[in-house]
Amino acid sequence: MESTETDMIRTLNGLRFILVLMVIACHLNSPYLSFFGESAVVCFFMLSGFVLSCRQYRVDSEEIQSNGRWSHVWNLLAKSYPIHILV
Repeated sequence: MESTETDMIRTLNGLRFILVLMVIACHLNSPYLSFFGESAVVCFFMLSGFVLSCRQYRVDSEEIQSNGRWSHVWNLLAKSYPIHILV
């Protein structure tokens, strides 16, 4: 990972930490903090999805470059198909 990407992820992880603290503060049952807790949960999940997708995009692009596109598609199907069988 480049240093700028790593710095961005660290910054976002720091923001996620602050959001977790806001959720914990919301659990103190204060009527003024309940809005912040609900908003913090939404922001936390959005940021978590963004961070995970950024990292997965990097892994996927490296796999496509090294193994080829069809190998990558086959690997994705092999990972997700067993879950569909269970459900």
